Amino acid sequence: MQFRDLAAGAAMLAGLGSSVSTAFSARVDLLTAPFQIVSRECDAEWTREARPLVAELEAKAGLEIVSLTDTLVGVATRPGASFLQYRAKGGRKDQLDFVEVDYRALFPGFLTLVCVVREGNDQRSFAIPVAVSGSQGAESGWERCRFDLREHVAATARLHRLELRPPDLESQPFSVTRVRLHRGGVAARGSVDLAQQRRESLVLAPGAAVQWTLPIPAAGVLRFSYGLRDSHRPHRQLGGDVVLEVGESHEERWRASLDSRAPATAGDWLHAEVDLREWAGQTIDLRLRHARETADTTATFVATGVALAEPRLVGANASAPLVVLVTLDTTRADRLGLYGYPRDVSPRLDALARESVVFESAFATGTWTHPSTATMLTGFLPPQHGLGANDTEDRPFYTGVRTLAHRLTEAGMATGVISGNRIVTARDGFARGMHVFDEGAVDADRDSRAPEVVARAEQWLRRHTGEPGFLYVHFFDPHDPYQAPAPDTRRYVHEPQARAISRGDIGRGDVLPLLHESRRGPIDSNAVEVLSDLYDGEIRFLDAWVGRLLDIVDLVRERSNTTVMIVADHGEEFLDHGSLQHKNTLYDEIVRVPFLLRPPGPAFIGRREKAAVSLLDVAPTVTAALGLPASNEFLGRDLMAARHGALSPRPVFAISYGSRGMLWDKPQFGPARMVVDGRWKYIWNRDRPAELFDRERDPHEKDNLATRDRDRVARMQVMIDTALVEGTGAGIFEVDPELRDRLRSLGYID
Repeated sequence: MQFRDLAAGAAMLAGLGSSVSTAFSARVDLLTAPFQIVSRECDAEWTREARPLVAELEAKAGLEIVSLTDTLVGVATRPGASFLQYRAKGGRKDQLDFVEVDYRALFPGFLTLVCVVREGNDQRSFAIPVAVSGSQGAESGWERCRFDLREHVAATARLHRLELRPPDLESQPFSVTRVRLHRGGVAARGSVDLAQQRRESLVLAPGAAVQWTLPIPAAGVLRFSYGLRDSHRPHRQLGGDVVLEVGESHEERWRASLDSRAPATAGDWLHAEVDLREWAGQTIDLRLRHARETADTTATFVATGVALAEPRLVGANASAPLVVLVTLDTTRADRLGLYGYPRDVSPRLDALARESVVFESAFATGTWTHPSTATMLTGFLPPQHGLGANDTEDRPFYTGVRTLAHRLTEAGMATGVISGNRIVTARDGFARGMHVFDEGAVDADRDSRAPEVVARAEQWLRRHTGEPGFLYVHFFDPHDPYQAPAPDTRRYVHEPQARAISRGDIGRGDVLPLLHESRRGPIDSNAVEVLSDLYDGEIRFLDAWVGRLLDIVDLVRERSNTTVMIVADHGEEFLDHGSLQHKNTLYDEIVRVPFLLRPPGPAFIGRREKAAVSLLDVAPTVTAALGLPASNEFLGRDLMAARHGALSPRPVFAISYGSRGMLWDKPQFGPARMVVDGRWKYIWNRDRPAELFDRERDPHEKDNLATRDRDRVARMQVMIDTALVEGTGAGIFEVDPELRDRLRSLGYID
C-alpha cells in the first residue's frame, strides 16, 4: 500500500521551494523533499490502549476525548497546571517524528513537551520548549506549533510517555484543541552514528521503501550514503539489500548488499553515486528500498533499519558556491608571521594572508572552545546560545537555538563538520542541522591530529563536488600537550636551555606538572620558555597541514566560487599575565585571534582591516558568501564588505565564566566580561578590580587606566550590560526585539 508521510507535509514543501525554483541547478536535499513511504508493514504500527489513556487525560488535563486514532482531540479547561499525557502501549516504543499542537493563547510564552525515556530500570526525561505567540483578541483563531523530535531519534526510540505542558500562565487562558502524534514507523528521520560519523538520515525497516517524484536535471546524479543501523551488535545477524528503482515500472537501477557479518559492509558508511542522465528533463519516480528482511525476525525496526544518509539529487553546476571555515584551536594571533611574529612558524598562512582580508583586531567571544565555537555556528553570544559555562561540558546549546546549519540546509546547501577536538561533538549540540558530523577517531582519550582531519575533509569535498555547501573543519593542534611530530617537535627549542631542564614531561610539552607546582611556589620560567618553543613547533606543524587542505580545496572546487575563512577559537597564555593555558582571563593573548577571509573570484590582493571584528560575524559572513539574503537571525555582521574598503567601527564582546587557572586547590579567576570599542578595552571582573586599557599605547595590557578614567569605564560598563544578557535557558529562535534595539543604538548591529 501507499500513503503520504505526514512528516513531509506543507512545511517540507515550503522548505523545498528555494531548491525547486532553481530547477535543480545544484542540489536538492531529499531529506526535506516531499516523499511517499511504501511498505506492507504500515498498518500495524500505531495502536494504544484506550481506557487507561482516557482516564489519564480526563483526570490530569480535563480533556474530553473524541478520538483515539492518530489524533487526540480535546480542550484544556484549567490554565497553567494542566497537561496532556500520552503513554506508549505496553512494552512498545514508538518512533515519533514530531508532535503538532493546535492551541489558543492570549499571551506569548513557551509550550513544553516533556519526553520520558525508559530503558530497563533507568528512566530520564528531556524537555523541548517551543515559543507560542499570543493574540490580543479573545475571538482569535487557533494557531499551530510543532515539536521536532527527529534530533532525539535515539531517545524517542525508547519513548515511555509524553507530557504536554502549557505555558506557566496561572491566570491567563490557554487552550489546546488538537494534538497530533506523527510517527516515523517504517521510515524515520534522524541522526545516525556509524564509525564516529553522525549523518542526517532516513531509516528504512525491512520491506519498506521511500519514493520521490522529481524532475531530473541535466547531468543529474543521485548521491547518498548508506549503512546498517546497530550493525555493531555481534549477537544480531543483520542485513539486507538497498535497491534504487526508477520510473513507474520500478526498473532496478542500482543494488548493494549489506551484511553485519561482513567487515566490508558492517559498522561504516558506504557511498553511492547513480548516474541519471538518460532521464534528464523528465519527471520520474525514484524509489530507495530495503529489499530483504533480516535473519533476526524478532528484531525491532530501529535495530534492523538501513540508514540512508544525505540523499540528494545533484545537477551539473560548476558555479556552485562553497564556504570552508577552518578553526585553529588554541592559536593566538601574535604567534603568526602575518601578525608580526619574527619566527618562521606560519609560511602557508602568511602566503594566504597576501590574497585575503586580514582582520588585525579579531576577537573570540569566549576563553575556550565551547563558547567561541558555538558562537560561530549559531550567530549568538555565549549568554544567548547557552554553551560554555565553566565545568558544564555535558550541556548542549539551549534547545530552541537555531544554528547556521539549519539556515543553510533549509536553503538546499550541503553542510558538514570535520572535528579533531573531542569536545566539539554531536553530544554538545554542534551537529544540529548538519547533514554530516564527522568525529573520526575522537573519543574520551584522544583528539585527532591534523593529517587525519585533512583526510576526512578531503572525503567530504570530493563527495560534494558540484554542490553548494558549507564545510567546517576544526583542527585540534596546537592545544597542549605540545607534541608536534618530527621534524617540528623541537624545531624552535633552544637546546642548552632545554638540556638544563632534565624533566621529561616538559620536553614532551606537558603543562600539567607546572600547574601542580604552582601550588608550592613560583613556576620555573625556563620551563615555560621551553613549552612556548614547543608550542611554536605545533603551529609550524599545523600550518603545513592547513596548507595541504587549501591545496585540496583549490583542486576539487573552482576558486572563483569558493570562500575560505581561517579563525581560531581562542589563544594561549605563557605567563603573559601570570597564568598558563587558556580559559582564565580576557587579555589579548587569550581572546585576540587570527581571522583571514579569502574571497571567491580571481586573484585577490590582500588588505588589512583595522576595525575590530568578532567570531560573532562568522555566521552572517558565511550566509552572504553563499548568496543567501541577509537575515536578522544573527547578531553579527557580514564581513564580505571588507573586500572593498574599511569597515565601520563597532564594539565587540567576550565573556569568561571563570576558571581555577594555575592554582588548582582554590579558585583564582572568577567570571569576567569584556568589550573592545575602538582603541579602548574594558574588562569587568567579578573578583578583581575592573581594567581599562588603551590598546594603541599599551598593546600588552600592562597599564590599568580604570581608576583614572571613570567616565569611560561607566560608558563601557553600559555596553557590557546591554549586550551580554543571559538567555532564558528555555531556548530562543531570535534575539528579543528590545535587546536588538538596544544593540542597534550602540552601533553594534545594523
